Amino acid sequence: MDGWESRIHTQFNFLNELGLVRVIKGEKIKISDNGKLMIKTYENGYPIEDKFDETYEQSAFLNAFCKYQINNPYRKNTISVNFFPLVLNVIKYLDKKYNYKGITRQEITFIISWGNNDYKTLAELIYQFRQEFGFEASNEIVYEHAMNLMDDSTPNDILIPATKTFIESKKKDYKFDKLIVETPDEVIRKLRLTMLISLRGAGTFIDINSNEKNKIEHILNNYSMNINFSNEDEYFEYMGTIDECFEFKQENEESEEEKNIKERAIEYWAKEKDWEFYKEEIKNVFKNGKNGTQNEVLKYIKSTVRLEFLVAIIIKKALPRLKVIANYKADDQGIPFKTAPGGNSRNIGADIDVYEGNIHALLEPTIATSKSFQCEHEITSIRSHLICSANSDINDKKKYKEWFALFLAPFIHKEVGNQVAVEKGVSGVEIYPWSCDDFVEFSQNVKSIKDYRQIRDYVKVQRMPNIN
Repeated sequence: MDGWESRIHTQFNFLNELGLVRVIKGEKIKISDNGKLMIKTYENGYPIEDKFDETYEQSAFLNAFCKYQINNPYRKNTISVNFFPLVLNVIKYLDKKYNYKGITRQEITFIISWGNNDYKTLAELIYQFRQEFGFEASNEIVYEHAMNLMDDSTPNDILIPATKTFIESKKKDYKFDKLIVETPDEVIRKLRLTMLISLRGAGTFIDINSNEKNKIEHILNNYSMNINFSNEDEYFEYMGTIDECFEFKQENEESEEEKNIKERAIEYWAKEKDWEFYKEEIKNVFKNGKNGTQNEVLKYIKSTVRLEFLVAIIIKKALPRLKVIANYKADDQGIPFKTAPGGNSRNIGADIDVYEGNIHALLEPTIATSKSFQCEHEITSIRSHLICSANSDINDKKKYKEWFALFLAPFIHKEVGNQVAVEKGVSGVEIYPWSCDDFVEFSQNVKSIKDYRQIRDYVKVQRMPNIN
């Protein structure tokens, strides 16, 4: 194959491996039940709704990632590994036997280099490595020991570095940066997508998310063993079938403990970092790769939810007595996985609720910079959230008597100023647009949430000139 045919094959082959589709030259394309679940909220390649339900995608991804094994009909090799169950088994074993809460980023390299599902031997090697080197091992030491796990001519159940001969012969195949930095980073991002993995110790440790124990036990009991598939059809049927235990439901109500954990995380970050840090990190949200954040926690949070996280922290830092309720989905450490859900029977759909005295304010951040999206979608959604919040508070006989919202974006279009003026005149809602950098700068000197209740110069209402 060459040219476009080869490119198409490359694009679809991994989708074949995940069991989302079955694309084979000369045969009819098939989409599995799990593939259909993955695209359920899309039509012609675009989201059906502006704020679509991510839970279908997440359920589909978890279904594929839990079942995926490296040796499959599309990638036949001798490495018999069910990767995600192997990670979970290693973490659970170390916790149960040695009271280790998670594994480090460096130890991910050992799992990447492991060739089978024998999690006990691998976990014992990780334990031995910690006993000998603690957390002070250089990346070079990790690389040498990881390389030995891939050398079939030496024992891999003993903690020893690879021979210089093997490293020299294989260093081009297993590049240092790839094995030590790039692949572990990518693995952690994929693990976080499952929403079953927590970050602990300022991002040093990757651990099991205790909020999802039932799903984790189901994975370990049902998907830890390698399966030999006779053909692509058999593999497609296995991978493409939906396991209902992996379903995430948008309407699942958070427990009070989960809410408290998120609040404690916001409070911790508000105290831990200074204003210069947050000025820089707000800018980093809108950058990618090496130019983006280098923080060991924030870099594993996608930009949309990272902005919500940072805005919640900044408002808490500015006004410590403020009650801040962030509605994003988070792990058992309060570190977010995904953005706040859209409105449904249990949720109004606001991103962040803040309370001060008799005021209930909403904070609605977005990374969107499109004029039409800001004016036509964001402002109208915020109007709906405000009206629903006010009605809910009144119906529940809560003490709040004032409601308004802050709309935050990296750049605010001038037309937004006119749009919020229209909403106030027609619906009586108060929406105050803020550019993100202006919001952080202004927050350093506020005394009350009321201080944000102003229209900045960059969104002043545009009027016809007065020629009289």
